[in-house]
Amino acid sequence: MSDKQQEVLKKFKSLGFTEMGRLKNGNVFVELKSNEPVRAVVALDGTVTALSGDLSRYDWKSRGSN
Repeated sequence: MSDKQQEVLKKFKSLGFTEMGRLKNGNVFVELKSNEPVRAVVALDGTVTALSGDLSRYDWKSRGSN
């Protein structure tokens, strides 16, 4: 797991997301359970891909990134 990915996952977990699983390539699935679940994948380089729900409601971007 890269430092950037760990940083992004830590931010998601602080927002209430849980880690749902990992792929062989290192990507990590996260989910926030609610009436409208929000699901995303965090890649090794720290990029986030929304899978379902409105991810834009959450400030998951780390302080150091632009």
